[in-house]
Amino acid sequence: MRDHDLLLHAIVEIKEIIDRYLEVGTSCPEIAMDRLVEILDRHELVVAIDRLERGFGRPRLVN
Repeated sequence: MRDHDLLLHAIVEIKEIIDRYLEVGTSCPEIAMDRLVEILDRHELVVAIDRLERGFGRPRLVN
């Protein structure tokens, strides 16, 4: 999976967690926070973000 795909997948998962947390009747911030940290602390995501921050994966013009 490409770095951009990993990042997009993580964002979708995070959005789902936040949406569920914000639903009426949901009131357990500790569980929501644990799940968010679990996603953001995945080794492959951390590595992908590092590569993207260093400029890898950017589209390049080819002459």
